[in-house]
Amino acid sequence: MDRSIRAFIAIAKHGSVSIAAREIGLAQSSLTKKLRQIEIEFGAALFERLPRGMRLTTYGQALHRHAIEIERSYSQAAEEIAAIRTGHVDLLRIGTGPTISLLYMARILDQLRLEFPRTQLILSAPASSSYSARLLSGDLDVVVGRIEAEHPSENITTTWLATFEHCLVIGDRKGISHDPPTAADLLDFAWIGYSESIEPDPALTNFFHADGLAPPPLAISTSSFNTALELIAAGRYAMIVPNQFQPVVEASGAVAYPLRTPLHAYEVGVSVRSSTFRYPIVKRLTEILQIELASSSGGTSSDGS
Repeated sequence: MDRSIRAFIAIAKHGSVSIAAREIGLAQSSLTKKLRQIEIEFGAALFERLPRGMRLTTYGQALHRHAIEIERSYSQAAEEIAAIRTGHVDLLRIGTGPTISLLYMARILDQLRLEFPRTQLILSAPASSSYSARLLSGDLDVVVGRIEAEHPSENITTTWLATFEHCLVIGDRKGISHDPPTAADLLDFAWIGYSESIEPDPALTNFFHADGLAPPPLAISTSSFNTALELIAAGRYAMIVPNQFQPVVEASGAVAYPLRTPLHAYEVGVSVRSSTFRYPIVKRLTEILQIELASSSGGTSSDGS
């Protein structure tokens, strides 16, 4: 990438010519000269010179938006060429939601390590529900989880894997008159949200609305499924989770009831930068996930079964 663009981005990042010079390996005098050349080229002052550092002007802010895109495009071009030329990546950063992480990723990471021993694997879980910016910035290389409704960039490629539906999980059946329980049976239960949000999941909201009732507030929210199961076992707690958790729930002694009418479902897939899609390890990750999800119960697999 052009060193003038790198110099400009570094100064904007640190607000300091001296720190920016150290970061990109230029003498401070050379960096100052490059900045002057850029300002002459654009015919505008790009920074305010302050007593303690430098701050982007309105002109500088406009250039900075485009410079970041140039930096991203250059990095992605390098990734794509490397994928075509060598097929190898030194480091793969994978982001997942809590369901995928807990149920599948240990086996998948072990298999990838066996097949691609020279690639270091980093798993980040749970991934943010809005991951596009992290993919585009290079903070993550692959995201496995809920597919966003729309991608803000054509530089993200998503492969659909499965549709996740939901089941009701409870531990204490005292006083419950229906099998499976209705929302009215569970009015005095404390509800657990399997997420880090304080808002009820759409599946829980729809479960109560189907009986003409208002959804209860969440008593506890957690992204730890083990914690949620311990609470379920301890008393009158309930939660709604993806069907894929049924074997884990039953092994704990709790009861899982698949919802007869899917009240809420979401699509799960693998999302990557288009520039990394050609890496064999990315393709293999997708293949292993397809096999894992096709063999698990409660979801619609990518082969339609």
